[in-house]
Amino acid sequence: MFGPDYGDHNLIFCQPNGQYYSPDRLGARVVELMRGVGLKGVSLHSLRHSHASILLSKGVPAAVVAERLGHADQNVTLSIYIHALPEDSRAAAKIWNNAITDRAVQSRTKRRRSRLNAPAC
Repeated sequence: MFGPDYGDHNLIFCQPNGQYYSPDRLGARVVELMRGVGLKGVSLHSLRHSHASILLSKGVPAAVVAERLGHADQNVTLSIYIHALPEDSRAAAKIWNNAITDRAVQSRTKRRRSRLNAPAC
């Protein structure tokens, strides 16, 4: 598939001969390609960010996403991409609301029982 001068360095992005691109050149090339397909303002960084955000929003465990991104641990990933977890935020709000509601109902019920069982004056 590649010519005899191809150097396999196990790279995702490489020059036709298999050698490294400079990071600046790689970033510029991605922007060129994105513009070529009508996507303005899309960079390698924004693709990485979208990749992580979509995976997290679809329920991929944070530890798996952290590993794919090369983060030291999932806390780094979560601190950056917490916005991608709206369902978790809604679920937490619902749990909190239910807990407070249950406690309020229990408290009211207890007070009513106390009044009903209190001796008449």
